[in-house]
Amino acid sequence: MIASYLWTKSISAGVLLLAALFLNMGFEQDAVLLNVISPALSLLFLAATMVLLVLDLKSPRGFFLADQAESEFLVGIGRLCPDDFRSLVDVLAIPDPHAG
Repeated sequence: MIASYLWTKSISAGVLLLAALFLNMGFEQDAVLLNVISPALSLLFLAATMVLLVLDLKSPRGFFLADQAESEFLVGIGRLCPDDFRSLVDVLAIPDPHAG
């Protein structure tokens, strides 16, 4: 599964990078392809990457439980920046499940 989301992320970045490169090289006759279709294709592969990453979790449902402190998303943020985690919880108005 890891190889799949690495591929989809690489394709997403490559499509957008090539579109920007071709636009800078003067390929204005392909403006619709480079300005509309390439970014849309890039977003499609980026969305596929996100889906693969969430499905690769032990419990994909846990990623979306933003109203609980056990959410994998919030736990990950808490590990990355523990000093700011409490203020993030306050800003998002997430109820503390352990509070009485």
